[in-house]
Amino acid sequence: MVNEISEQQSPKKKSSKIIRVLMIFAVLFFALMIYGAYGFSQLGRTEWKDFDAQRVAYLEEHFKMDIPDEDTLEMFKRISAPGDGENGWYLLWLEGVSAPEDFMEKAYADAGYRIVESDDADYANALEMVQYKGGRSKDKFDENDLIYKIEITDEGKPRKSEHYVAFKESRSGYDVKVTMILLGD
Repeated sequence: MVNEISEQQSPKKKSSKIIRVLMIFAVLFFALMIYGAYGFSQLGRTEWKDFDAQRVAYLEEHFKMDIPDEDTLEMFKRISAPGDGENGWYLLWLEGVSAPEDFMEKAYADAGYRIVESDDADYANALEMVQYKGGRSKDKFDENDLIYKIEITDEGKPRKSEHYVAFKESRSGYDVKVTMILLGD
C-alpha cells in the first residue's frame, strides 16, 4: 500500500517539475524578446549633450549650417528607424542666442530662408514639425514664437529635406530648436 502511494505521487512530481521548467523557459523567452525589441528600437537614436570639435563639425555638415561660436549648444538628437541610414529627424537645441536675425545670417549665410508667418499656409505644418519630436517642456512653441523655414540646395539641386528653425524668448536671449527632416534620395 505504501508503494502504491509513492508510485501515484511520482507522476505528479514529474509533471509539476516539467511545468516549472516550461514556465521558466517561457519567462526567459519573453524577457529576451522584450530586451531585443528595446535594443532594436534604440538603434536609430543618438543623443548628445557634450560637444567637442568633431561633433560640432558633424552637426555643421549635416545641418548645412555654421554654428556661431557665441551660441551655446545644448543638445542634439537623431531619431530614425533602424536601417534608414541617414534619413530621419535631426534636432538641435541652442541657447543664449542674442537675436534671431543675426543667428540666421551667421548660420545660414549661403542658404535661402524665410519666416513662416502665422497667416501663411505653411505655418500650421511648420509649428507641428517643430513641436513633434524632442519631448522637452520648453519646446512648447506657439503663434508668438518666430519660425523660419529654410530651403537648402546641394550642388545646385534642392535637397530632399525640410528645415525649420524656431526661436523662443528666454531669460538669456532666445532658445533655438533646429529641426531637420531628411527624406532620403
